[in-house]
Amino acid sequence: MINAAGKKTNHTIYHKGKGSLGIDNYTLYMADRISWRNVSLMPGVRYDYDNYLSNHNISPRFMTEWDIFADQTSMITAGYNRYYGGNILDMGLRDIRNSWTESVSGNKTLTRYQDLKTPYNDELAMGLQQKIGKNVIARANYVYREAHDQISKSSRTDSATKTTITEYNNDGKTKTHSFNLSFELAEPLHISQVDINPQIVFSYIKSKGNLSLNNGYEESNTGDNQVVYNGNLVSYDSVPVADFNNPLKISLNMDFTHQPSGLVWANTLAWQEARKARIILGKTNAQYISEYSDYKQYVDEKLDSSLTWDTRLSWTPQFLKQQNLTISADILNVLDSKTAVDTTNTGVATYASGRTFWLDVSMKF
Repeated sequence: MINAAGKKTNHTIYHKGKGSLGIDNYTLYMADRISWRNVSLMPGVRYDYDNYLSNHNISPRFMTEWDIFADQTSMITAGYNRYYGGNILDMGLRDIRNSWTESVSGNKTLTRYQDLKTPYNDELAMGLQQKIGKNVIARANYVYREAHDQISKSSRTDSATKTTITEYNNDGKTKTHSFNLSFELAEPLHISQVDINPQIVFSYIKSKGNLSLNNGYEESNTGDNQVVYNGNLVSYDSVPVADFNNPLKISLNMDFTHQPSGLVWANTLAWQEARKARIILGKTNAQYISEYSDYKQYVDEKLDSSLTWDTRLSWTPQFLKQQNLTISADILNVLDSKTAVDTTNTGVATYASGRTFWLDVSMKF
């Protein structure tokens, strides 16, 4: 850092180093299936423990299925599940990496965990499956998910001791609504020796919360009760999670299978509706409101809609069928579409990967 007089007052040294972290996880799961006439109940419970946070977590699982006419033409499903978990390993490795930095100004660093709880999600789901005609299956699903005790990170500097204190807490929370509607064939179309499996999927996701899902532990606003959002002073909890809101996505999947040769050609054509990206404003931005200078200020910028095509060609040689050998080649983003996924307050956009090639050889034993 250089002061107004042109004199260096502070700089940071990044040391090389090696780090490792191991976490042992223990899990016990019990479930049962109870059927009566055309109704099935599937209760369950799961126990989890890891030696990093040292939390004992018990999560209930429950699902019910009703085959209305007992012929699988019309089915209704509903369930409630709790899922524990979070990228705890990533958090620990970040701290190891940060320990390799040194501030020459004399500042020290201190990290506090303060008995962190394990993040978890409560999930309510409902689904409907309906057979239309002789060979079309329609599925509609709705999932409501509440994320609790999500791990967030905040930092402050104690001027008296010149110590930068980083604290992890469980203040993060998110509410998500997701809808899904799909149509597919019960049996593939047979043309010559090729089986054709088409499927179309409509999906919609809307989420609100106080934790940035892309940045995870690196950026949160759990300590800010109010922020300025698009020019209005609001509660931060009411602000949509910009990095996970996908208003509408339509995907067309088309698979071609040639059974005699073992060739499968799979394709996905996906259209993503235009969405918003969130940026934090600085005092030099035109949208910055000086009377709200005590609050963080955010504004949404529009990202254009996108169209992508992914394709995969795989071959399972029939003369090596017993060896379960599969050779696959993938081309992701065949059209090399330029898709912006984020932007900054300086107008610099982050883009999804362009055309990408993958080659995979696998064998199952």
